[in-house]
Amino acid sequence: MAFKENDNASIKINNIPATSGVSFGPLPLQPGLNVVVVSVKAQDGTVKNYNFKITRGDVVSPLPDVSNPPVIDFKATNVTKTSVKLTWNAIANSDSYEVTRVSGSPSTVTGVTYFEDSQLTEDTDHTYTLVAKNSVGNSIPLTIVVHTLGSAPAKPSGFSTSGVYFDSVGLQWDLVHKALTYTVMRNVAQKVYESNLTVFKDRTVTEITYYDYALTAKNAYGVSEAVYLRVQTPAAPLMTVSEPIIAKGKVYFEFDVIENASEYHLNRNPHWAFIKNPDGTYHVTYDNAVTGEKKDLGNVSMKGNKIPFYEEGLDAGDYSYKIKAVVTNPDGSTSVTPEIDVNTTVTEGATTPPGTGTPEIGAPDTGTSNGNGNGGSGGSFGGSYGGGSGGGISAPNTAKVDVPIYDPNASPAGDKGYGWSVGLIPFTEVLPTQGKFSDIADHWCRECIEKLLTLNVVNGQTDTLFYPESQVTRAEFTAMVIRALDLQAEYADEVFNDVTTDNWFSSVVNIAVKYGIVEGVAEKKFDPGALVTRQEMATILARVLVKYKPSFSIAEDKAAYILSKFNDSTDISDWAYTQSAIMVAAHLISGRTETHFVPKDGGTRAESAKLICGLLSEITQSL
Repeated sequence: MAFKENDNASIKINNIPATSGVSFGPLPLQPGLNVVVVSVKAQDGTVKNYNFKITRGDVVSPLPDVSNPPVIDFKATNVTKTSVKLTWNAIANSDSYEVTRVSGSPSTVTGVTYFEDSQLTEDTDHTYTLVAKNSVGNSIPLTIVVHTLGSAPAKPSGFSTSGVYFDSVGLQWDLVHKALTYTVMRNVAQKVYESNLTVFKDRTVTEITYYDYALTAKNAYGVSEAVYLRVQTPAAPLMTVSEPIIAKGKVYFEFDVIENASEYHLNRNPHWAFIKNPDGTYHVTYDNAVTGEKKDLGNVSMKGNKIPFYEEGLDAGDYSYKIKAVVTNPDGSTSVTPEIDVNTTVTEGATTPPGTGTPEIGAPDTGTSNGNGNGGSGGSFGGSYGGGSGGGISAPNTAKVDVPIYDPNASPAGDKGYGWSVGLIPFTEVLPTQGKFSDIADHWCRECIEKLLTLNVVNGQTDTLFYPESQVTRAEFTAMVIRALDLQAEYADEVFNDVTTDNWFSSVVNIAVKYGIVEGVAEKKFDPGALVTRQEMATILARVLVKYKPSFSIAEDKAAYILSKFNDSTDISDWAYTQSAIMVAAHLISGRTETHFVPKDGGTRAESAKLICGLLSEITQSL
């Protein structure tokens, strides 16, 4: 309000004089009815009062607005092992904030939009709520969960050996709290183990050698301090062999008995096994996987501390025997001694048919025999003594074409690979592509994988990792075989409903079917994504081997003999039986153990590579 100045006139508002020419107010009003009295004095001294009644309603302020959490952006920053800082953007209509850690007391925050909490437990989830407040009330709470950082695992303890032998070192250690994996390095630079178990057996050692092992524990927050252990492997048991005695078509020699050795194996393609009996004698068996011949030669006694060996019925020529022993270690595990080579020459062959052999091996007029002189190829005894692994594919037949036969006058395959239609080069001449994959640097199949890499048969799962222990599908194994053989076809019919032109494997599968290498699992079904089994791999590669070298074919009755050493031979499917025997006889595959073939187990990328390398070595060795 404004008033003009007049000496004889005045005005009061609620008994408060108002000055002429000066604004008055504002008037304070209370909620509800307000009476404002204006008293006016006129120039003639007359006073008159005016009452103004003003009703003021209640003023309602809005609650703090948390309807848009992304805008508020309640979050954790500066998270450490024991502290955290929470921040948020200002919330409309807020006078203060209340921050509460679940199971803790609330904290009031005014004037800022952050909160710092300390003395927290490391590597733990902590739940916080944020509530905005004003005089009217509180907002609904906003919630976040904060995980504090943790520490690297503690230094491992209990790092010790569980057994040190000439061909292996067993290591063990205590479980480390919150460790996810353990790494064992050997001689500083070589990683020999990385997994979550607290035991490890290093089977890549040699005799009479010092090895320095370093063990660390690892989790998401770092790596522990290392602990160290030095180990020296002992010498392998010494086995000496007497100078062979040569007679007309006969070879005789003796070899040492080794302490704690429970069996001996002697190979010259035929295989002789000497298994120790409780009475100290040795039970001798003979097998020839190629011819199917198998003999039980009874028991033989030691001559002093030596075991006699005698073979007769031999043709003139050079003979090479390899002897190894299986030693039982104190922890119940077994070690296989390095092979001893016995090389000799028979200058005059037998003039009479080969003898059948008797248990009296040391007698001068009797002996063990391979039954066919210098002919045949020896057996494999699998398990700790044999090599390889593997497994094939079968079901309904489709129309096939003959596989092209090797043409020695054709140009070599060169970088392309091994093409039946373009000629072959010896697999021994292939140079490995070294150093591309870090996870095969110390792998038993490294050289084979690197040779197949040169031939574009395999590639990595990434630019730097091969993943040798990953499983292989039917489509992947088929592709590896077709690439290895560089098989091509101008046209191959589409046979399976689950193999179409938009599949990467369509071409290789259809080519493999055309050449009779693979078949389906049912009519019109190939099942490309299923894991390939050992019997399927054996079947595929046996078909290729026989195409190249028909001499490897065997009769069905021979197959039963060859596979009889496996206790689970009845688990091998009928369609894979003969092919599996062919691969066993060719030493291209053995059992997963000495007594079990495990036909329906899946094969790894490394095992697949090893099988294909063995096949290529066999079919190209005479080139």
